[in-house]
Amino acid sequence: MPKQVDHDEQRSAIAHAALRVIARVGIESATMRGIAAEADCTTGLLTHYFSSRDDLIDHALVAAHTEFFHQLDREITHGKNGRDALLRALVVMSNVPSGSDQSVLLHEMATVLGDTKARRRLAELYGDVEQRLTGQAARAADDTSLVTSWPARDLVHHLTATAEGLYMAAIARPQVFTVSRRRALLDAALDAAASESPNHRKTG
Repeated sequence: MPKQVDHDEQRSAIAHAALRVIARVGIESATMRGIAAEADCTTGLLTHYFSSRDDLIDHALVAAHTEFFHQLDREITHGKNGRDALLRALVVMSNVPSGSDQSVLLHEMATVLGDTKARRRLAELYGDVEQRLTGQAARAADDTSLVTSWPARDLVHHLTATAEGLYMAAIARPQVFTVSRRRALLDAALDAAASESPNHRKTG
């Protein structure tokens, strides 16, 4: 009897092979031949599951985003209150790239200026992140774990920008911006938001 093939599993395996190739060489240099070699299959099998290289790359990047959100949602679920869930989510966002999915995000960000599809995909990613953080900010206000005069949108943008800055800092200086250091700085950012109104901040 012929071996039964799990087509969803096969597509997933190929997509993750594509992610490993992208992590090594970047999106532009990822070829069907290189991905097939990584997946230990033929280019014909790739085209059986994906209509084109762009289709395969898009599927792989969606898989990377999905894994990121699984991690984000796990941390949010483990938050003991809204503030703790926010902190946990922000730490995930600031994490040092250590796996292929994280490295892929860097390559994806590098293509944004010249690729409208990449820009749209990342805009959707940020929109989904913002929605999650806004939900936890509302939860924190309800359970009084983070009471702030910041408008929710401003607060989320401020916290996201802080986490992203630490993400880049951790890439450049991982020995300085360790997980514990980044967590402490993000914790301080939440404390500052609780004690400071953005309308009364000093500028210039």
